[in-house]
Amino acid sequence: LRLWYYLCSGSRLPSPPVHPTQARTEIPQFSHLERDLLRRYAAYLYYRSRGWVVRPGLALGGVHFLLYAQGPAWRHAAFGVVVDRAEMDGQQLTCAALAVHVRVVHSVGK
Repeated sequence: LRLWYYLCSGSRLPSPPVHPTQARTEIPQFSHLERDLLRRYAAYLYYRSRGWVVRPGLALGGVHFLLYAQGPAWRHAAFGVVVDRAEMDGQQLTCAALAVHVRVVHSVGK
């Protein structure tokens, strides 16, 4: 959460708590979590650069982001974004799982 805050704010971390190469060799799950964080951050930056107001959407349908044209105070979200893994060996989002997200987001209407 602290890393996500600093990435979104554009600030630099005062000092890395763990050297990246040490974390990758000592914690096998770190590289998997790091890739997921970087994918979501890349999606966040992409939509912000296109002028969307990006807000977290985990509470509303389990999507990663909600996209607002003007902001949550003026309009409902236009889109819900799910960041999927594009790896051959990883588990990709199935059509059934995507349909669940669509049903929940459509029924919430935020």
